Amino acid sequence: MAQPTDDILYNDDGFVYGFEASGSISRGDVVQVTTSSSPKQPFVVQVYKTNPPTKPAAGVALWTVTDGNDVAVAGAGCICRVETLGSNKCVAGDTLYPSGTAGQVSNDYTFGGTNVPCGIALETQATTASTVRMLVTHN
Repeated sequence: MAQPTDDILYNDDGFVYGFEASGSISRGDVVQVTTSSSPKQPFVVQVYKTNPPTKPAAGVALWTVTDGNDVAVAGAGCICRVETLGSNKCVAGDTLYPSGTAGQVSNDYTFGGTNVPCGIALETQATTASTVRMLVTHN
């Protein structure tokens, strides 16, 4: 799997939240809040990389972390670089959904049947299975 560039956060006009990681999370992964009731610390909310998407995305992880560590998540209104699923090339303006592959996004509407969009593509990909800037929306 290709790694997003070091420049994950392009614009932080939205909110950046702190969560505890449930499992390993890589920078640039789209994450969602977990239903886990066993965080390492009481009253802490956990996130995990979306796979498969079952809930709205919380945002995009800004750091690579392991299970139980703190992670910053860029929420709605932020512009982040994310990794796309290899099957489709997206173009600027496409609605993006968390895909069935952990942490990646896709413009394939079939993922929209079980999940809400997580963002809007802000650039056209040169190749499939690459990265793209996304406005995080959570619509």
